[in-house]
Amino acid sequence: MLYTTAFYATGYYGQTITDAGYNATQLSQVAIVWPFVCSAITIVYGLLSDKLGRKVVSTALGSLAVVGLALLCTGLYCGWNEYVNGVFLGFFLAGYWNWGDTIILMVSESCPTNFRSSAAGDQGLFAAVGYLIGYATTILFTKNAGEALKYLDFVYLGIAVPGVLGAILVILFKVHETKGIDLDTVRGDEWDEKPVAEAK
Repeated sequence: MLYTTAFYATGYYGQTITDAGYNATQLSQVAIVWPFVCSAITIVYGLLSDKLGRKVVSTALGSLAVVGLALLCTGLYCGWNEYVNGVFLGFFLAGYWNWGDTIILMVSESCPTNFRSSAAGDQGLFAAVGYLIGYATTILFTKNAGEALKYLDFVYLGIAVPGVLGAILVILFKVHETKGIDLDTVRGDEWDEKPVAEAK
């Protein structure tokens, strides 16, 4: 749920760019760059996920998402080069979408086979809360912003940062590494602390 507060920024980047004063040509220049950046990061993320572990990669991707969005907001506000902003957009989109995939993977890897589908479904329900926050914020701001509409990207940054940072903290301190887990034998309690008597 936490990380999905950033969801609407992934779909409204075109509007935020034009609202910041960029014309259609400049928008197309931004759009030319980000798919290549996103693809490169996706390849690297796939290679490192099995080597470094899900927690490390997940934390890196979440950090990349929020840093990319912050840089994009700054770049648009300061009128930076379109191709540079395209790189920042690529950072954000690649970080966000690959992070979401990693979280889904970790949920699947930590659940017994007979609960795996249910866990994925429950995850979608919690994610919907984050989507609702982003949707409500978008509607309320766009209807009442007036000339301040050009700051929509900062609004998205404002609702994304708490959710993303909260999700990163949960993953760092409450979620266990799932790399190398046997999906056929996983019980879901492998990471529970064992009583002292049992440990002996």
